Amino acid sequence: WHDDHNWLHPPFSVISRTVGKLRRDRARGTLLVPRWTSAPWWPALFPRRADGPVLRQLVIPAARHSFVAYEEATALGHGQSPAWTMLALKVDFSASASR
Repeated sequence: WHDDHNWLHPPFSVISRTVGKLRRDRARGTLLVPRWTSAPWWPALFPRRADGPVLRQLVIPAARHSFVAYEEATALGHGQSPAWTMLALKVDFSASASR
């Protein structure tokens, strides 16, 4: 993961593991996550100090067409637009493993 720009949209259940992997591997990437300030992984992305791993962020408001599912997912009842705000985060853990 270290030598690539990773594109990541993990399921909620593995966001903490994904952020941990990025940190351990000193990796960079674009991470798509919900704006969930009470989540256990939030402080790893947004520490109280100014030198956190998030370089840029794009807020994706909850809207009907924010995300579009492929046809098979829609047929299975998946692919509904989220009812929460999402963030696209450009992250860089390469500068420090202790972040």
